Amino acid sequence: MKMLIPPVLFILCLALMVLLNRYWPWVVWSHAPWKFLGALPILTGLALGSSGWRRFRRRGTTIHAFSEAGTMVTDNIYRRTRNPMYLGLVLDLAGVWVLLGGLSPLLPLLVFVVAVDRWVIRWEEAALSRKFGPEYERYKSRTRRWI
Repeated sequence: MKMLIPPVLFILCLALMVLLNRYWPWVVWSHAPWKFLGALPILTGLALGSSGWRRFRRRGTTIHAFSEAGTMVTDNIYRRTRNPMYLGLVLDLAGVWVLLGGLSPLLPLLVFVVAVDRWVIRWEEAALSRKFGPEYERYKSRTRRWI
């Protein structure tokens, strides 16, 4: 199951959102020009994700899910959220959902959130807790998982 890493899951959910909107649109709730507001969460998501990615690169730790962290990153954007890269991907999917304007693409977005929150993040948090112990637990107690 480790092959279903967050970027792969993101692409699968994105493709499923487009397919559902095309072939099973349910309720269309957003029309032009309002649906173009979806660009705002997409841009915010890209900024958050790239900020987190750059921080990891500067600190020399891996960005790959299910890999052992080299160091703990708690500065910059990581003072506000423990998972800015995942939050960025969620915002990107939310923006696409608004752009598509249908209700059915919400389903893959929800699947992505639940899978990342309950599977990926829980695995990573357990690994970080084992590796960094009380230092990670203190960080976790003062910084939210998402927002």
